[in-house]
Amino acid sequence: MQLRDCPQCGHTFGAVNAYCSCTRCNHRFTALPTQIFLAGKMGKTTDEQLLTLIAEYHEVPFLPSLDYCVSHQTAIMIGVKFARMNITIPLMVHGCERFVVVDPQAPELFEKIATTIHRLPEFAVASEHCIRKRINEHFGVMNPASTLDIQPLSPPK
Repeated sequence: MQLRDCPQCGHTFGAVNAYCSCTRCNHRFTALPTQIFLAGKMGKTTDEQLLTLIAEYHEVPFLPSLDYCVSHQTAIMIGVKFARMNITIPLMVHGCERFVVVDPQAPELFEKIATTIHRLPEFAVASEHCIRKRINEHFGVMNPASTLDIQPLSPPK
């Protein structure tokens, strides 16, 4: 069992799974790896405050908006599938290439990126929504029909 702080009421409680329900206010949320590590030190937080705490803990920048250039060569190396599955995109932040993620401590993320790009990655933290939006802007919006395992019906002849 691991401790975590409910972002809604600040209550610290133990849970087995990352997805949990606060024992005090019944707020349901998925605890990020760093959020679990910081349990008992965070209290009630907004989403932006949580991301700021995660960035401060890892000593990386928090990016409230992703108005930076995509590192095209690295984006090609990782590809759209990798970017979507790992919710990351490489951006040039103040002259430094950084992989923007929700939590740099996500399981196996560092190893996956390092293996793919053949060097050690630098990180920045942003919201999942902003990262997905930037992925869609760069790679294009995913066509939901292409992910289905069914063939569209043909009109009757």
